[in-house]
Amino acid sequence: MCRLQIREFLNILLINESRKKINVDVNERLVSHSFIDSYNKLWFHENERAVVYYDPVTNKSRRYPFSVSGKITSFIVEDAGEQGVLFLSPAGEALFFDRDNLTMCSINQIKSIMDVSPNQLFFHFFIDDEGTVWLSSTEKGVYHVYFPKKQFRTLVLPVTNKAAGKDDAGVRACFQSRNGDIWVGNRMKDVFRFDSKGYLVQTYPAYEELFGAVYHVMEDDKGNLWFATKGDGLVKLTPDVKAKYGYRFQRFKHNPSDNTSLSGDKIYYTYQDSHKRIWVCTLDGGLNLLHEQGGSITFFNDRNGFINYSAYGLPMEVRNIVEDKEGRMWVGTMDGLISFDGNFSNVSDIKFEAYRGRMRRAYADSDVCQLYKDSKDTVWASVFGGGLNKLVGYDEEKHEPEFVAYELVGNLKNEVITSIIEDRHGMLWLGTKLGVVCFDRQTGNFRTYTHYDGFPDFELEEGGVCTPTGEIWMGGTKGIIIFHPDELKEVDRTSKTFIVNCQIGNQDIRLVDNPSIVDRSISYVDEIKLNHDQSMFSFEFVTLSYVDRNSISYRYILEGYEEQWHFNGVNRLASYTNVPSGNYVFRVQAMDDNGVDSFSECKMRVIIRPPWWATWWAYVIYVLLGAGVLYMGIRLSVFLIRMRNNVYIDQRLSELKIRFFTNVSHELRTPLTLIQGPIQELKTEALSVKGKKYVELMEKNTLHMLKLVNQILDFRKIQNGKMRLHVSCFNLTELLAFFEKEFMIMAEEKAINLQFCPEVEELMVWGDKERLGTVVRNLLSNAFKFTSSGGSIRIVSGLAEDGKHCFIRVEDTGVGIPQNKLTEIFGRFSQADNAKGAYYQGTGIGLALSKEIVELHHGEIFAANGKQGAQFTVWLLLGKEQYKENEVDFYLDEQVVKEVPDCKERVADEKNGDASLLPSVLVVDDNVDLCNMLKLQLEDRFNIHLAHDGVEGLKMVNFHHPDVVVTDQMMPCMDGMEMLKRIRGDFQISHIPVIMLTAKGDEDSKIQAISQGANAYIVKPFSKDYLVVRIEQLLGERKRFREQMCGDNGEMNDKVELSDNYAGYLEKKDLDFIEKIHQVVEDNMENSDFNIDTIAASVGLSRSAFFKKLKSLTGLAPVDWVKEIRLNKSVELIKKTDLSISEIAFAVGFNDSGYFSKCFRKKYNQTPREYINAYRGKK
Repeated sequence: MCRLQIREFLNILLINESRKKINVDVNERLVSHSFIDSYNKLWFHENERAVVYYDPVTNKSRRYPFSVSGKITSFIVEDAGEQGVLFLSPAGEALFFDRDNLTMCSINQIKSIMDVSPNQLFFHFFIDDEGTVWLSSTEKGVYHVYFPKKQFRTLVLPVTNKAAGKDDAGVRACFQSRNGDIWVGNRMKDVFRFDSKGYLVQTYPAYEELFGAVYHVMEDDKGNLWFATKGDGLVKLTPDVKAKYGYRFQRFKHNPSDNTSLSGDKIYYTYQDSHKRIWVCTLDGGLNLLHEQGGSITFFNDRNGFINYSAYGLPMEVRNIVEDKEGRMWVGTMDGLISFDGNFSNVSDIKFEAYRGRMRRAYADSDVCQLYKDSKDTVWASVFGGGLNKLVGYDEEKHEPEFVAYELVGNLKNEVITSIIEDRHGMLWLGTKLGVVCFDRQTGNFRTYTHYDGFPDFELEEGGVCTPTGEIWMGGTKGIIIFHPDELKEVDRTSKTFIVNCQIGNQDIRLVDNPSIVDRSISYVDEIKLNHDQSMFSFEFVTLSYVDRNSISYRYILEGYEEQWHFNGVNRLASYTNVPSGNYVFRVQAMDDNGVDSFSECKMRVIIRPPWWATWWAYVIYVLLGAGVLYMGIRLSVFLIRMRNNVYIDQRLSELKIRFFTNVSHELRTPLTLIQGPIQELKTEALSVKGKKYVELMEKNTLHMLKLVNQILDFRKIQNGKMRLHVSCFNLTELLAFFEKEFMIMAEEKAINLQFCPEVEELMVWGDKERLGTVVRNLLSNAFKFTSSGGSIRIVSGLAEDGKHCFIRVEDTGVGIPQNKLTEIFGRFSQADNAKGAYYQGTGIGLALSKEIVELHHGEIFAANGKQGAQFTVWLLLGKEQYKENEVDFYLDEQVVKEVPDCKERVADEKNGDASLLPSVLVVDDNVDLCNMLKLQLEDRFNIHLAHDGVEGLKMVNFHHPDVVVTDQMMPCMDGMEMLKRIRGDFQISHIPVIMLTAKGDEDSKIQAISQGANAYIVKPFSKDYLVVRIEQLLGERKRFREQMCGDNGEMNDKVELSDNYAGYLEKKDLDFIEKIHQVVEDNMENSDFNIDTIAASVGLSRSAFFKKLKSLTGLAPVDWVKEIRLNKSVELIKKTDLSISEIAFAVGFNDSGYFSKCFRKKYNQTPREYINAYRGKK
């Protein structure tokens, strides 16, 4: 135990236990401080910038000078890192005594917490649990100093070039040969050799110019050492005990005049592959392959062997090369990666493949820094831009490598990996400019070691080696770093994370004048409550570990608002905008530079109050209002549904009535036809005067009934929107005068005064003359129906004052219309719904139809009560601009013709005698009476066959092959439309004309029938004469078709051509049928054995079916048809050749020229010889 006594700074007395005075070799007048450390060693500070160390045991002292910018004002204490005693200067510099090396070392880890004046004194210190020394100063400044653990050893190499700077001592090459020697080269061209124990055994100074700036060292299979230098070429060392330094030196450099020399002197890397070939990578000449023969060494490169290298424009800046386990070579360049198959026999066969930017994501630099093959033959690559890449395969089809990328963590995320070394445990140690990283290949995890872990303050470069003892040597900018992976220890980095500030709308929370948010420091608050308009806020946080803030990164999340964590790096601010109302939890976690959550997590609940319209009581009001609206909506929906159902029922009833009347009307057409047919026959008979009156009366009422039926059908068309007006310009006055004459007989019979009073003699209007006639007829019929004898009816017409409208008014002196029924009088079946008054008798369709027709004309119709009786007024536009083209068809007045023309001229019978010689007509109708009537009316002109449904009709068509088929559309078993479809689909009978005879007169039915192949469409009731004319027109078309095939002179045309005249009469396939037969006969013209069976087989028909079809189409039997073609061909040969008659006969298929002359004379009324003489005489 010793006691130190200082008296007025005059001297120092050291008194031991026996109170004996001990003299210390110290300038006592300059001593300012003294200290006793934990080893009972004494420390004295001399103002002369020296520290005196005294050991009481040995009674020896030693002075350690130092150099700082200011005076050392105090020495404090031993730090927790066991570095030694700490000394400080006012300028912020620090020194500590290194007990291991017995040296005074300068440190720069001292950092200020806030800006302070440099001229200050430290007067207090504190050491925390992490070993950080905290200092307080006189100027309110706070400093801290951290001493990391000594886990890495620094080996500073001597510099033989005294003019070199401190940055020139960087080690680029570090290699251990098989004999255990470690070779080290620096930028200043010095080379050092250490033994296996790490002792320096030889220095090769730069001034001897043995090597150069060595960048890489490689030992080949023969024990030769190859040194790659920057600018001094390639140096080979061959072991030789007799030579100086034990090696023979040989240098290879670039010679521009020698293509077999190195392509460049800036050698970066050398490598020997599995084929014992040595590759040399240059930064100024591309890739080289060393070739040794007969003791002479040459090089292959792009100048003499690699013909495919420069051809593909491959980069010349080559850094390194390596071979994978498949024998493929991989070359790293400053412009991407190159590969080629290492299994080649001739260098000219090498096919280089370049890959640029394919190892990492698109923004990564393509400059390849390192290529390394580990003990498992896995190739690893690093590129400028950060990250490690593992080669996992090569796609032979795509010719592309497959890499897996690994990103560094923490502050080293984007750092470049300058060196890769594998230790004895298979871990990869990656050198960077900020520290060393350990990579576990099994887990893919990184562990970073920086100055926080005791890593020295300098950058690592490319050189490195792992010695057999497991010790790793890595070259750096200031020397060599030496460490043993097994001796590295984890540093405890546990610290707490705090939220230190919160801003709302870019304003600190403590400045917000609202104590409801926080009532104390934000660091001690677990929850904050914000209003809905305070949805833009931010948090500032910090981890209380001041060793190295840049080694701590953060991530945060606002739970309840987002699902993904935000990785914020070293940024300590998290901002949010437009966060909706709700309850959230803000969480922030701190991570060290290894990506490990080694720091505590900080949480804070954030409650954003909703606006008043989103509070619970507001939602209660919303629910009540919604329930009320829903209730009213349900009631309204029920009401609308009932109304819709009522409307639907009314429409359905109306539709059923219309459908009923329509169906009845269709059914009435057939009996009307049966009535009208006999009436027309009776009119041709010689009858008495009384009989003729009866017949005229029957015809008149039949026509009236037909008009009523047509009105019902027209009304149906209007309801379905299918009626089109046939608009023309006509004189309305003339139309009304016509109806005056028509109803004059009825007026005389009922003793009613009928007057027509036109205001204009000529009133030209555009409209459908027939439909407007229906309107006038209905109005007059109603007037006569409800006007008693002795009454009067007036028809008035004229122009409106605007000159654009005209009117028609029908006035009567009848019973009138009840006032409450004026709006219902034009409704459908309104009369049938109420039968109390006279106006409510009848069907109730006439006025409804009139109203619909007037509205189609864009006009109006009104009903009113006059002084006596009722009056109906129709207003119409004079012009035609109101009509749309898709609504009407325009006609000239003279083009309006009656639908059924009268056939005044009877067709005289051209055939007398047997009925089998007459054209055959098949009548198919389910009404037996109609069939019998048609048979009576047509049997004198045609051979009639009858059938009563579609099935029976189709059978008779196939059996009889009639010339014309007349069929009804609506029949049981099979309707007429289906029968028509099957006829057209059967080739054997598809040529037979079909007439549809039906009660359906709507446009859709007509279009459907014509599109299916009907030749004519006749609506019941019909005129017998019209039906006869249509049948004979179809037969005439067939006759003209036959005449087309044979000319006036009896000569058959060469070819039947399609034309518009017969496209409607015959199907295209029938015309093709005729043409095919003609072609088959011509192709077999000279074949005398050619027969009908051959033709039938060629068209796909049986002999009988072929006979019937050809006979029906041409009127000739197949034999006669073939004979006609051959005779026609003979005429052609007579006109175009000079062949004899016998030659012509044989050419057209006649074996007997006599028979040929006989047939020729029968057809042309002259012999072939006469025909030849007549033709040649004309010519």
